[in-house]
Amino acid sequence: MKKIKLILSLLCMLFTPPASIYAQNTSTYVDTVLFTKSGTEPQKAYVSHKQGDVNMLDDGEDFVMWTHHLSSKMPPAKITKGTLTITLKDDSDIPLEYFFAFSEDFRFDYDKFHDTFSYDVDVAYLEDGAFTVKLLSLMGDFFIVRSELVVEYVPK
Repeated sequence: MKKIKLILSLLCMLFTPPASIYAQNTSTYVDTVLFTKSGTEPQKAYVSHKQGDVNMLDDGEDFVMWTHHLSSKMPPAKITKGTLTITLKDDSDIPLEYFFAFSEDFRFDYDKFHDTFSYDVDVAYLEDGAFTVKLLSLMGDFFIVRSELVVEYVPK
């Protein structure tokens, strides 16, 4: 009986691939949007803004909205994870500055100014190949430098 259990255990080990095989099939795609006075790079990422320079958000209710586009750059895939990171810069002229960010997956962040914030994206909202974000200045003024969407996927 012990020999049969040993043989079955060995067979299971031989015919069950290690988890690392699945991890090797995962690829990463990074979509970066840079912000300038006149728009975004790439240009097609720009959606709208309220006033003044695109990359500077001024006192209360100023905003910028952009879209990360994946469909033309990424092969058909099963998306397993998405992470959005937004980088801001400040001239430190106002001690209390607040922003509000929200995206199409209904995630939002309301916080006192800090240089970088990131969060996991609901992958269901990445399946159409586009992901839209809006950033508002609630108090104070600051610059948006970049937005980076990192997508992990398994090619089909």
